Amino acid sequence: MSPVQEAETRGWHGVEVFLKNDSLVDVPKCPHGPMLLFERFYHDGHPRRRFFACSAARDKKECGFFQWEGEEISEARKDAHRQILLTFGKPYSQACDTYKKLFGSLDGKPREHCLFCHSCNILFTPEQEEKHQSHECEYFEDLSRPTRILRPRENEKTQAQYFFSRNATEFFLHLVKDCGFKNVLCVGTPRLHEEIQHQKSQGGSLDSLLLDIDHRYGQFFSSSAFCWYNMFNHFFFGVGANEKTFESFVAREKLFIVMDPPFGGLAEVLAGTVKTIWNIWRKVNSFEIDKELPIMWLFPYFMESLIKAVDYDNHPHFKSKKQKGSKRGSPVRIFTNIKPGDVKLPAWEGYRFCEKCERYVSPENVHCVKCNGCMSKDGRQYVHCELCRKCVKPGLKHCETCGRCDAEGHSCERSVDAGTCYMCGELGHKRRNCPTRFSEPPRKRTKEKKPNKSSKTVASKKKHTKELSRKAKKKKIK
Repeated sequence: MSPVQEAETRGWHGVEVFLKNDSLVDVPKCPHGPMLLFERFYHDGHPRRRFFACSAARDKKECGFFQWEGEEISEARKDAHRQILLTFGKPYSQACDTYKKLFGSLDGKPREHCLFCHSCNILFTPEQEEKHQSHECEYFEDLSRPTRILRPRENEKTQAQYFFSRNATEFFLHLVKDCGFKNVLCVGTPRLHEEIQHQKSQGGSLDSLLLDIDHRYGQFFSSSAFCWYNMFNHFFFGVGANEKTFESFVAREKLFIVMDPPFGGLAEVLAGTVKTIWNIWRKVNSFEIDKELPIMWLFPYFMESLIKAVDYDNHPHFKSKKQKGSKRGSPVRIFTNIKPGDVKLPAWEGYRFCEKCERYVSPENVHCVKCNGCMSKDGRQYVHCELCRKCVKPGLKHCETCGRCDAEGHSCERSVDAGTCYMCGELGHKRRNCPTRFSEPPRKRTKEKKPNKSSKTVASKKKHTKELSRKAKKKKIK
């Protein structure tokens, strides 16, 4: 029975990533590197089931690798997997070869006019134009900014790409320079990387290394400036040279990380990647175990505390007010472990420095004496609730049943049950922290009978009859 069929017949409640997999010896791999271990739990009290799935793609059409934990794989399936893995890395090798052919022999001379084929995602010279006669191609004179050349990928479930606007890029550059950093590890931030590399070619003091899952950048940056990388499992594609390049870069002084992951990505998985990078950085520099590498992590404000809004050139929801994005501006914020007061936000956009909080805040973020902080997170002025003893969003009202502020017309039953554990049924903790979660063994993979075709037909007929009845009632009401 497939995962989809099982979900329909048994009614699974949800899926969570299982990060406590230290005991696993052989983690299966998909084209995007080692897969993540997930566990599925159900409404009907059935034991949980664990399975491996792709870490980078949430769309099975992009990466259909799936394996139940403990499942035995046939030799034929293993051979098929190996062939897919070998084929997957060829575009990156071609991209690196393209870079060497186009730029390796120039020796600092001005770059000639080149063409980019959007049909093949290949950069080529005018002499090779005959090979792309019926394709969609463009001439480009400046190849130092590939994000202006490459068309962004737009699949939200795989590798959707949204680039910083010019204002956001300049803000990050000024911030890095003001804080005295010299080397920037750009994790999924190609526009910032290309700007640093452009300034470096003109005598700038900053340097950067781009870690990105888009192999197309291998055509524009050398192997010392770009690594094909999956941030969801800290996996370097290709040969081991990429990993050595990374380790060499993190050994540099005054290093700083700027990380812009997909907003649909699992935060706990990304946090694990950050910790892995920190551990490698500590090891190569012989730092103490509690020392942290300075980082800026861009994520929506509702994931954690507010610091700074960031806008994008090509994102329909995460733009500034002037670009007709969200009504209250971008919900994207910077989460950082550097001193908040060092993150100087532009005064011409209305930001001011709060002496009590020792950080820059938006003009709508009024300091609350009772909460002892500027509590607004979404660009509106929050209101202090005496019963909740904290500031809440405007428009919310305190509910006696729920014991907290919530929207009018909300379901009190939902609010009361929000603190119930779905595994043991006890109050006071969620399933993630349930003490019985790791005490029960996972459900073993067993072959289950496929649903009877006749039963499917009866079910579909019943559903169709209900739908006709519902439409008939609507017509009577009208």
